[in-house]
Amino acid sequence: MVYNATKRDLSFPDIPILKELGCEDYPADGLMVAGPKGLPEPMVKKLKATFKQVAASQEFQKLLVQINLPYDYKDGIEIDKEAPAQFE
Repeated sequence: MVYNATKRDLSFPDIPILKELGCEDYPADGLMVAGPKGLPEPMVKKLKATFKQVAASQEFQKLLVQINLPYDYKDGIEIDKEAPAQFE
């Protein structure tokens, strides 16, 4: 089974995710970067752009494949939408 994923890993299409096995409440798994409240907007924009650029880079994607690490980039807006549902 694959933990904390919303879809099957394309490298292992026969391995189910926990939700497919009936487990709606699964352990959190992942990392996120956050800054302090009140961070100046130009700095927020620069950090977002930099992280997104690195995440999309061929070198980073190649490394993820080499270490078989699924990766799902989400910006703060997406996380803000999903977080409340995860902590109900």
